[in-house]
Amino acid sequence: MGHAVAIVPTLSRIISTRQQIATHISVKQISNNNMPLDVDKCLETLKNGECVSEQELRQLCLFVSELLMEESNVQPVISPVTVVGDLHGQYFDLLNMFKIGGWPPDTSYVFLGDFVDRGHNSVETLSLLLCLKMKYPGNITLLRGNHEVGFFFKILFCFYESS
Repeated sequence: MGHAVAIVPTLSRIISTRQQIATHISVKQISNNNMPLDVDKCLETLKNGECVSEQELRQLCLFVSELLMEESNVQPVISPVTVVGDLHGQYFDLLNMFKIGGWPPDTSYVFLGDFVDRGHNSVETLSLLLCLKMKYPGNITLLRGNHEVGFFFKILFCFYESS
């Protein structure tokens, strides 16, 4: 006795799985209805080469840290995906990469860490990645590099010291 097998095109499986991942993550407490942060406004600010406010960055850090804590240590990544290595704060290179490769959700990305350091725009680089992770959690995968551990503590320490 044979089993009936439904043949589903690869593209349909990719789209279905990607939507399930994005829905699973975004249905949690982090949604635009519960957020005092306007992520779209932050993205426009960052795309124009400007910094988000300190308060917006604090909220981004809090919301995305909750999102990342809910993710598995082994994160499923649906192909096709663009893999990006060491950004080192090269913000305008990151903007150019999105211009060439496409912005999420049209293109999915895995960032291999080392978002900060060396470049003059580490805060902008990290802010943009956090905004994109928050808005498109199923299309952005952030892996921690060796530069992020100290950087996050420095940011949080400076925020608390200035409060």
